[in-house]
Amino acid sequence: MLSFALVGLTGILINIMVVREKGEEVFGVFNQVYAIFLMLSQLAAGGVHLSVQRFIPLYARREKIRSQILFSALGIGSMVSIIVVFLAWLLHDAVGFLLKSDAVEQGYLFAIPGLLFFTLNKILISYHNGLQNFRIFAILQFMRMGLLFLFVFLFLHYNNDSAMLCSSFSLTEGTLFLVSALSSIPYLKLPARDASMRKWLGINFSYGNKAFVGNFLLDINTKADVFILGIFFDDASVGIYSFASTFAEGFMQLAAVLRNIFNPLLARLRFIKKTKKVSMIIRKFRRSTFMLVNGAACFAILVFPFILKLFSIQENNNTYWLIFSLLTGCYALTSGYQTLLMIFNQYGKPSLQTRFVFFVFLSNVLLNLIIVPYAGITGAAIATALSFFVQVGIQRYLMQKVLHLSTF
Repeated sequence: MLSFALVGLTGILINIMVVREKGEEVFGVFNQVYAIFLMLSQLAAGGVHLSVQRFIPLYARREKIRSQILFSALGIGSMVSIIVVFLAWLLHDAVGFLLKSDAVEQGYLFAIPGLLFFTLNKILISYHNGLQNFRIFAILQFMRMGLLFLFVFLFLHYNNDSAMLCSSFSLTEGTLFLVSALSSIPYLKLPARDASMRKWLGINFSYGNKAFVGNFLLDINTKADVFILGIFFDDASVGIYSFASTFAEGFMQLAAVLRNIFNPLLARLRFIKKTKKVSMIIRKFRRSTFMLVNGAACFAILVFPFILKLFSIQENNNTYWLIFSLLTGCYALTSGYQTLLMIFNQYGKPSLQTRFVFFVFLSNVLLNLIIVPYAGITGAAIATALSFFVQVGIQRYLMQKVLHLSTF
């Protein structure tokens, strides 16, 4: 929770820093590059980190198998991410053409190298999540945002090239990899190249492929509104929306923290044969989450205007508050299910997880495509907020139909 608070505060400071130093247009470029970076990072990871997140809790006390799972995942992740980096570089012209922005294209080129390290970090952080090493997990999660803040600050004050600002992503992931690798050494030993290692290469690759599309769409889904807004409107409009929505995304990390705590437990709950008992555990967790997150949301919505005033942000304040309130409020109302977002993956059903996320993503995209052209910035917030409720409907249906779990 402390890490969550620090990540949220640092994210706020990054947003304010970029807007005040460079304006909303540069901030729009920065966020569009970040959205593309997130999308490509999921391609680079190939879903293999979800295999690590799924199997490590089951073999937490067996060091040899743990090491085989991790090193085979790192090998697969390295190969896939190198291919993605190369293809991303070849297609850089298409990015500028699609978003009608030379600045986005230039910033994108500086961000691409970070994809390799992002993949390796994702796998290592998932490893600690699976082991329930939450102290290390929390430190690494905060360091990503802390390092990003440091590099953004340096570029803003010592380099006038706005595109170079986006190299902060690559520098952040490269530095974080050194720390995450060193922090993982005490929990590992080098595995032998035997049949067991080849077995886990196959398992990780297969499971990752099944989970990949769902995980890819899940991360793109968080930036679908920014992408669609960027297609219909200019960088300045995207900057206004991104400024407020990034605050909301920071708040959403509260539910993500609880989800990360609960994920390793879900992997074990599936072995309890009494579905009524599992349903009871999940309901208790969902209700507690709902109360906590909604209380925090009410407080955040009330104090948001004062935060803007504190940092002397005077333009577009009503728009910022409206976007933040819509996204934060609706997310809070569905927060009990947001913490169960990975339940199908943790239950060993990656294909079902993919189908679930596909329908959630499709609903978000369709809602944004319908509403954004007519309602602009506010429409993006309304569409995304509505998609949260669509997600809950799909999730409840699948949990009852496939997992036979009661959500009431």
